[in-house]
Amino acid sequence: MRSIVWRLRDGTEVQPGRLYQVRHGYWVEPEPVACPNGHRLGPGRVLVGSLACPAAGGHHRTHCCRTCGAVIMWPPPTERCAHTVFDERRAR
Repeated sequence: MRSIVWRLRDGTEVQPGRLYQVRHGYWVEPEPVACPNGHRLGPGRVLVGSLACPAAGGHHRTHCCRTCGAVIMWPPPTERCAHTVFDERRAR
């Protein structure tokens, strides 16, 4: 598995977990460039969602690769989180 690289849409490499101001009054979240299996993520290649979790400070942002189904969760789940995977149906 590869480490996850996060970038803004202009290509600037940044750290996840915060908002970045790109223009006056316009804020964005960083996006992962590729899934852990190396598939490039972007329009038509990723499903972006949110998973409610009080332990994570409100929610996890999820990025699901449409090629292989790998899911990146930010912030990463901990033992205090109610969910440790994006789709609990896979664990059943």
